[in-house]
Amino acid sequence: MKKTLLALVSIFIFNSTISLASHITGGEVSYQAVALNQYKVTLVLYWDCMGLNPGTTANMSTSNSCSFTDVNFTVNLDTAYEVSQLCPTALTTCSGGSYPGLYKNVYSGVVTLPGACNSWVFNFTDCCRSATINAPNMESSTFYAMLNSVDAPNNESPYFNSLPFPYYSVGQAVQYFPLVMGHSGDSLSYSFISAMSTDATTSVMYAMGYSGAVPVSGITINSSTGLIQFTPSTIGTFIISVLVTQRNSSGVIIGKVIRDIQMNVVNGTNQTVTSGSGAITNPTGSGISVINSNTIQVCENMPFTFDVTFTDPDLANVLTYSSNIAQQLIGAVITPSGTNPLTLTVSWTPASVSSSINHFSVHVTDNVCPIPGQQTLQYTVIVNPAMVSPNFTLVADSTNALSYWAFNASTGSGYTYSWDFGDGSAFSTVASPVHTYSTAGIYTVCLTESAGACAAITCHTLNVSGALNTCMALYNISSDASSSNPNDYIITDLSYGSNLTYLWDFGDTTTSTAQHPVHTYIGGGPYQLCLTVDNGAGCTSTFCDSLFAVDSLHSHLQPIAINIVDGPSGPGTTVGVNQAGYTQEEIEIYPNPSNGIFQISDSKFQINTVKVFNIFGELIYSTSFASGRTGGTVVDLSKEANGIYFVQITDSNKSIINKRIIKQ
Repeated sequence: MKKTLLALVSIFIFNSTISLASHITGGEVSYQAVALNQYKVTLVLYWDCMGLNPGTTANMSTSNSCSFTDVNFTVNLDTAYEVSQLCPTALTTCSGGSYPGLYKNVYSGVVTLPGACNSWVFNFTDCCRSATINAPNMESSTFYAMLNSVDAPNNESPYFNSLPFPYYSVGQAVQYFPLVMGHSGDSLSYSFISAMSTDATTSVMYAMGYSGAVPVSGITINSSTGLIQFTPSTIGTFIISVLVTQRNSSGVIIGKVIRDIQMNVVNGTNQTVTSGSGAITNPTGSGISVINSNTIQVCENMPFTFDVTFTDPDLANVLTYSSNIAQQLIGAVITPSGTNPLTLTVSWTPASVSSSINHFSVHVTDNVCPIPGQQTLQYTVIVNPAMVSPNFTLVADSTNALSYWAFNASTGSGYTYSWDFGDGSAFSTVASPVHTYSTAGIYTVCLTESAGACAAITCHTLNVSGALNTCMALYNISSDASSSNPNDYIITDLSYGSNLTYLWDFGDTTTSTAQHPVHTYIGGGPYQLCLTVDNGAGCTSTFCDSLFAVDSLHSHLQPIAINIVDGPSGPGTTVGVNQAGYTQEEIEIYPNPSNGIFQISDSKFQINTVKVFNIFGELIYSTSFASGRTGGTVVDLSKEANGIYFVQITDSNKSIINKRIIKQ
C-alpha cells in the first residue's frame, strides 16, 4: 500500500491536538446477576495514553423508575492493556513513543439493589468530552446499561466482544461488526442512539446535520445483525453510540447496553481490504444452505466447510487474520491459504448441544505501518436440530391387492415429505399417502423427511404379491397424556381381519394372547414389541416396533408401562365389537376418497355421535345429536392433512359402526 510522510505527520498532529482535551475516548457498561437483587457490574473505559490514566477505581451510580433509593458504588480495576490500532513496530504514547496509543481498562464490582424494577440503570459519568466534528461542545460523557429486574431478575446483559478500532481513512468503505454476545433464546436488536452528557437521559448537543441516529454522514446499521457500513468523507473525530436492546422470548425488553466511542477519520493513503470481501463461497456438507453472504444454515452432527476470501487492493501487502471462532464454535477450525488474496476455509461439525444461532468474527489486517488497514466481519451459523430417520409402515389394502397405505409416524410441525414408491411413478409430498402399483413385484419405498436445510431418509422393501391380505397386524404407539410419567404409553390396536387371535411378544421374554393386555417393563429398554395376528383361515401377519425410556431432565427414569387399547377400525372394514343389528352396508360414506367433505348416509341407523380419528388414534373431529339424527350428516375434514382417517358412528344404544375414509 502507498503512503506518504506528509499524510502520516498530519495524522499524528491532528490526533495529538484532540487528545489534550480528555483522556477517556469511549466506554460501555454491562452486568450479570449473582444473587437476588445483586449484580456484578462491569465498566470498560478506553482512554488516550496522552491523557491521564483513569485510575484503579471508578465511581458509578444507579437510577430507576420505581421510586427506590438510588445506590452509589465503586468498581475496581481488573485488567488494563493497550489496544492501539497500530502495527507491532510502532512505539505508541502508551509505551513512551510518539504514535497515538489507546488503552482499555476493565473494572468490576458488585452492587445490591433495594428491590426489583423494570428500569434499573447503571451509570458512569466523566468530564469532559473532546470537541468533535458532530458534537463540538466539550460536554460530560455518560456510559450506561439498563436492567429490567422484574421480568428478568437473573439476567446477564449483552456485552461487546470486539474492540472499537477508532481509525479509518477518508474515502474508504468501512464494514464493521460490534460482535455483541447475549443469552441464547434472547433476541438482540441494534440502533444508533444519542451520546449522553451529564446523565443517561441528557443527550449531547449535536452540530447541524448530525444526530445520534446519524452520527456520520451516510452511516447505516443493520438492526438485526449490528453491521455498520459507511464511507467517511470528512476528516476529524466523531462520537458514535450504538444501542443494543435485549428482548426475551416473549418480546419484553429485559436489558440494554450502549457502546460510546470516539472514531477518528484520518487522511491516510493506505487502502483497506475491500468491504465486499469475505463472502461465503464453496459450501460443502449435507444440509448446508447459504442464506446470504455471511450466514449459513447447517444440521446438527453434520460436518461442513466453506471458504471466505479477502482481497487488499494493494497486492504487494500481506494480509493476516484473527478470529474468536475457537470460543464461539467449539471444535471449529480455520485453515488459511495465501496472503493476498487470503482465503480462510472454515470447518466444523456442530454437536447436538450447539446453540441454534452461533456468531463468530474474523478481523483481517494488512502489514502497513504505522496504521494498518483492516476490516472486521461477523458470520452467523444457524444450526438446525438433527433429523431423526423417518418411521413409516406400509399397510396393504384389504380391498385392493396392489394398493398400500404408507403410515408416516414422523409427522411434525414444519416438516416436508417426499415419497419414492420405487416404481418410477411421481413422488408424493403427502405426509401419509396411498399408492397403487400397476403390477406385482418387489419395490424399495423411501421416505425423505426435511425440516429447513436438514433431511433424513428411511427405506423399506415392499413385496407386492398381487394377492389380497385378509388380515393385518398393526398398532400405533403414543404417549399416555393422562400420566405424568413420560414412559407410559398407549398402544392403539389398528389390526384388521375376522376371527383374529392375538400374540403379543413384549420383547422381555414375556408374551400375552389377550387382545388388549397391560404390561409393565422392569428396565428402560429398548424393547421390540411384536404383534402377530392369525385369522385361522391361513392368514397370519406380524408387526413390530420399538419402545424405550425417555431420559427426562426433570425426573428419574421410571419403568415403561404400556396399555393396549382398541382403536378405531384399522385399514380394513372390521365391524366394531359393540355393533348389534346393523351392517356396514346400512351406513354409507361418500365420496370416498374426497377433498375432505364427506356425506354420511343411512337407512336405519339413528346417529347419536360421530367421531373421526387419525391413524394414530387421536380424536380430530367430534359431533353429537342429543335426540339422535336420521338421514345422515356431513363431516368436514377439509382443513386436515391428506391421509387416512377412521370414522366411528354410534347410536343411542351405543351400537358402533366403524368406517375408513381417505382425504386426498
